[in-house]
Amino acid sequence: MKFVIIFLILCAFILGIQAQKPFKTCSDQVLVLDGDTLILQKQKIRLLGIDAPEIGQKPFGENSKNYLKKLIQNQKVCCRPSHEPFDKYKRLLAYCWNEDKFINAEMIKAGQAVSLFIGDKNTEYKLLFLQYEEEAQKQELGIYNSQASLDEIPYIWRKYKKPKTGKK
Repeated sequence: MKFVIIFLILCAFILGIQAQKPFKTCSDQVLVLDGDTLILQKQKIRLLGIDAPEIGQKPFGENSKNYLKKLIQNQKVCCRPSHEPFDKYKRLLAYCWNEDKFINAEMIKAGQAVSLFIGDKNTEYKLLFLQYEEEAQKQELGIYNSQASLDEIPYIWRKYKKPKTGKK
């Protein structure tokens, strides 16, 4: 009897934890903030595995944002949270799809973002993203255009060149 009670308590605990992490979030009301961040159902979402140019990296930041807008325009978007659902800015880290495209991958494939993997978690699409990144480089798409290519990847630009706001 004691075993059954402990088992039931354990099951309730596990189900309670899983209920806190939604499998996916979907909406046709999506606001694009930049090339790798959007708002879906009042939740700020960071597209996982990619790093798009910042708005201050002209003209690439705006180009990336506009490409993402076109990619999801008038379509339902569904996002699946990662193993570690939130970043330090409380954005939901997720892989997102529209009706027929894997949005994170499409941004890399079009040369509108680079792949970005930190640590050994959330790497299920790493090989795909690296393959798309290599293809975009060879075809000189987006940020890889030989006529006007991105000087620094977004991660490095944020670390060293992003204008300081005085906030901590």
